[in-house]
Amino acid sequence: MANIIALQQVNKTYKNGALETPVLFDINLNFAAGSLNSIIGQSGSGKTTLMNIMGILDQPTSGDVLINDQNIQTLNKNDLAKLRNQTIGFIFQFHYLLPEYTVLENTLMPALIRDRKLTSAATMRAKELLDLVGLANWMDKPSTQISGGQQQRTAIARALMNNPAIILADEPTGNLDSKSSDSIHALFCTINREFKTTFVIITHDDRIAAKTERIVEIRDGRILNNADNTLVFKNI
Repeated sequence: MANIIALQQVNKTYKNGALETPVLFDINLNFAAGSLNSIIGQSGSGKTTLMNIMGILDQPTSGDVLINDQNIQTLNKNDLAKLRNQTIGFIFQFHYLLPEYTVLENTLMPALIRDRKLTSAATMRAKELLDLVGLANWMDKPSTQISGGQQQRTAIARALMNNPAIILADEPTGNLDSKSSDSIHALFCTINREFKTTFVIITHDDRIAAKTERIVEIRDGRILNNADNTLVFKNI
């Protein structure tokens, strides 16, 4: 399969005045379209920084990032925002739902940002996604009146709203109990299988990582076992 994400010699250093803090070092990493992947590593290893760069939320200090063979360094601010909105869905440890809106309205937000208006087609898709994640009977509930697991399912439906080719998930089950975590991961597998959506999941949960097709481990800002620029990964 073709690579949908490619990082080439990516470095990231944060600067605060004269203080420089290097976080990522010479990252060479590819993800195939339609694959199901996890990234593991200790806190402070650079996992979230790596995901922010893949998700075009941050820019590398040096190196190239290609999304669907398009080098993001060649795009202007508006084009970057469009690529992020239409190609990448985000799921975070905290759901970041808007408390003043219902489950359905939260799910529709990416389409509203994309189209500047809500269409009947978008509303139909949102309802189908909420049915997919098991929330068909909860769509009119305020987002503050559903459980933590249901809030995370709403966030998943929202991430899928614009039919993104890529889902980036940063500790998506970190606030959930084991039963809810297993349910969320099973949902990821269903979406990956049915829609061929590429998943990159950052997780501390070894059980979740072990169920993905590929595990990438990062330590101190470097990909482990990446000698000769050849990524060594684990197939489960």
